[in-house]
Amino acid sequence: RGFILNQEAPANERHLEGHFAIWTDDARTTVDHCWFRGGWFDPLTMAWNNVTRGELISNEPGPGAPGGSLYVPINLAPGESKTVRLYMAWFVPRSNHRIGPDPKNVRDFGSCYNEADYAGQPDFYEPWYSRKFRNVNEVAAYWEENYDQLKQRTSRFTEAFYDTNLPKEVVEAVAANLTILKSPTVMRQHDGRFWVWEGSGDSWGSCHGSCTHVWNYAQAVP
Repeated sequence: RGFILNQEAPANERHLEGHFAIWTDDARTTVDHCWFRGGWFDPLTMAWNNVTRGELISNEPGPGAPGGSLYVPINLAPGESKTVRLYMAWFVPRSNHRIGPDPKNVRDFGSCYNEADYAGQPDFYEPWYSRKFRNVNEVAAYWEENYDQLKQRTSRFTEAFYDTNLPKEVVEAVAANLTILKSPTVMRQHDGRFWVWEGSGDSWGSCHGSCTHVWNYAQAVP
């Protein structure tokens, strides 16, 4: 059980659309769809008061709710443990991000321009998953249905990666750089094409264009 946070967008700012889902695998979970409406930190304070009192709040969805909470009842004997699986998924299908000029004048691009390459392409960057899934519900369903398989494959990769006689300094260096593949530095296109910055900050990218002198993708990227 869980809830979905939705942010719709006007037609002229479609990149503002976004959806976030959070849920658990415990059937006893109760959902507070509507936090206390108040000023300053009142909603968070009231939510934490419920936790400290052990109260399971269940409120139906309402317009303009400032937030929501999941409450999972757990009673443990001394030395006992319990695992509650918490799922999170999001769906932000569009952006207002683009680099470079419009390819409107063939002469500006010379022999590098191929009109067929631009046919049907969106004006702004759209993430790969936006064409694989239609909404956050499909993302959530895929995540839950494939969790065990994805976890197993991740564990196999981790075990194989660290099962090596290479010096620990080499392994650490490679592992640290692998994380870049799951960062905003890598922006996989809606059609699967690989596009990257040289690097990225908190809210910006540096030096666009999948530069070969940085990525050397012909040899390094499968």
